[in-house]
Amino acid sequence: MGHVTDPAVRSSTIIRIAAGCNGRQAQLKEA
Repeated sequence: MGHVTDPAVRSSTIIRIAAGCNGRQAQLKEA
């Protein structure tokens, strides 16, 4: 968490969080 101001790290983290949320929603819909 040293380079939080780095836009690349920020975008990648946001993408990971978004992908995780989407994955959870997909699993809930399939279940």
